[in-house]
Amino acid sequence: MKAEETAKLKQIAQRFETGGKAEFVRPCGNGHIHTTYLVTFSSGEQYILQSINTSVFKDVDGLMDNIVKVTSFLRRRLEEQDNDVNRGTLTVIRAVDGRPYLTDENGQAWRLYTNVNHVVTYEQTDSPEVMYQAGLAIGRFQALLVDFPVGELQETIPDFHNTPRRYQDFEKAVSQDVRGRAMSVTKEIAFVRARREEMSVFMDLRR
Repeated sequence: MKAEETAKLKQIAQRFETGGKAEFVRPCGNGHIHTTYLVTFSSGEQYILQSINTSVFKDVDGLMDNIVKVTSFLRRRLEEQDNDVNRGTLTVIRAVDGRPYLTDENGQAWRLYTNVNHVVTYEQTDSPEVMYQAGLAIGRFQALLVDFPVGELQETIPDFHNTPRRYQDFEKAVSQDVRGRAMSVTKEIAFVRARREEMSVFMDLRR
């Protein structure tokens, strides 16, 4: 990264309640929605700084309110079970004004989490053991949230889970074929169309 960009990122990180001075910044991860950095402070503590993609998440207040509510609930559950809270859920670091994110002078939204050290992440794997452990983690997450008051959450991306609507959008995209690529993915299109009747199963159950 250029020195100017690094200096800006350090300044942004300093606007959160970390109690230290940002010394090193480097890109982190391979996410395709938010831009992520690892920030190391003078104290030795490391944090994850993210530039929130407001083109995808237009309601940043709602997004961060959801995250705070879910992580706070998880922390209480983990504490009740004497589990490692800081490894069991995200820790949201508030900005110096007390909010769970900040907006810079250009209107860009940023958030900060404590970094979880000594972990291994996988983009993909052929290991049954890794997949098994991933399944256990997802199941544990769901179990911890089984009595979470979901009515308190905000829908930050309307119709994100509306699969029938998404199928309609898919067919519209195929028919318009704006990029002229439909003929090169006929097998994939057929695969989706063959499962059309399955698209509404969860929405029907929810209703």
